[in-house]
Amino acid sequence: MASPFSARTDLLALGLVAVVVGALLAPTALWADEPAPRERVAISPDLRAFGSAANEPQSAEIYHGAMRRGAEVQWRSHNTPVSVLSTGELEQVVTDAALYEGTLELAREWGTLGIEAYKRVRTQEAVDYLERSLQNFETISHDLVAPDEVAEILMYLALSYLEEGTNVMRPIEVLQQMVRLDPSRQLERGYYPDFIVQYYESARDTLWRRLAEEGPRTGESQRVADLLEADYVFHGYVLPRRSDDSYELVAYLYDAADQELLPAERLVLEEIDGEAVQEGFARLASRLAVCLVEPEAPGSDTPPIAASRGTSRLAVELAVNYGSFLQYPSPLQDAFGNYGIALGASWSITREFEVFGSMSVSNSLSDYSGRLRENFTTLRGFAGVRLGRQFGPVYLGLGAGIDVARIGPVRAFSDPGCIADPDLLCPDGVGTVAFDDHGLHWGIQLRPRAAWSLSNSFQIWSGMGLGYFISPLEGQLFNFPITTEFGVNYRF
Repeated sequence: MASPFSARTDLLALGLVAVVVGALLAPTALWADEPAPRERVAISPDLRAFGSAANEPQSAEIYHGAMRRGAEVQWRSHNTPVSVLSTGELEQVVTDAALYEGTLELAREWGTLGIEAYKRVRTQEAVDYLERSLQNFETISHDLVAPDEVAEILMYLALSYLEEGTNVMRPIEVLQQMVRLDPSRQLERGYYPDFIVQYYESARDTLWRRLAEEGPRTGESQRVADLLEADYVFHGYVLPRRSDDSYELVAYLYDAADQELLPAERLVLEEIDGEAVQEGFARLASRLAVCLVEPEAPGSDTPPIAASRGTSRLAVELAVNYGSFLQYPSPLQDAFGNYGIALGASWSITREFEVFGSMSVSNSLSDYSGRLRENFTTLRGFAGVRLGRQFGPVYLGLGAGIDVARIGPVRAFSDPGCIADPDLLCPDGVGTVAFDDHGLHWGIQLRPRAAWSLSNSFQIWSGMGLGYFISPLEGQLFNFPITTEFGVNYRF
């Protein structure tokens, strides 16, 4: 029979683990009365000035910066519940991707080979190399980070197609991409043959009309929204007007939920400079911000429950598990299984590092030799840290921490003749060994896991637990617990 002191120690130890798990879960209760999350608005990196405003890279950068400052200042100061996501945050997301560095190096190698092939007038070879380079750049969204570098590849690709002469449509698409990424990169008469300049001017004018009348491609907007997990994406352009020497400022807001552009807002400037452009885009952003204000339902004072974005530091999980002890007492002759359920929570300190805790309850199964007289229950608690990395939808992590276990009373047959019919052959515990007081088991555990992201909020995962009990130091009957788990993880 367990002593009162042992019982108090067990309760204290399991209570400590429960406190760790409870502390991780506590923020959910605190969030109950918080307002709905702020709308996330991304400032697209494709804010561009075209025409004479972008004749030189320096002047183009001045206008691009003015557009960005005007939009960001207005969005941040507006009284709507908005969280502004900058181009710096987008750059970090893109460059932190698992395969970014390797793919970037490969894209640059293909690009160098393609440019050399073009200069040696091997145009078909240049097309092949440059298309591969462009494909690799697009795979890692490098055009959102270094548009001028991708624009150079696009220029040589268009020139290769035009001089090779077998494809007349692809050069138009490529030149439009080039102009959109780097408006200061121009193909002027005197430097290039007339037919190439005509292709360039046709592609440029078509792009200007599309941006003025239709806006950016929704696929471009959705890509930015997906990378930053944004609700809206803000686009803006400074376009020359055909009728006179004035410029039109055009701004669009993309709704990621509906996957569509809201109606454009426009402003005409007779003359442009950095200050006028900044003020103009602040006004356009202010007009579009009104679209984010939703009228309240009549008679409704309760804010709606916001959908999870999967961006919280807190995650909870539920799992089923199956495990065994590799060390067990005689007269048991075989390892036996234990199946159960576990509830856990984790709190992310950084993107790769988190603290976690969980509690599980499991019930034993019969061993192969039939020596276990009856099933018993094991309570376990874990608390520790985990280091992991996301590779696209796949997550790989390794955790380590404290393992606390309370193993229930164990009854085993010392007389194998009792196995056939214990109640008849060995009533009242005859031929049975009882292990009632194991003490509280303390130890360490390694917990590798792999997960697959179904969405920003949901993961399915599987993992293992490899443990070793350090305490009790003497009379230790069970040790080396090994567990496999399968569960679901939800991030708020």
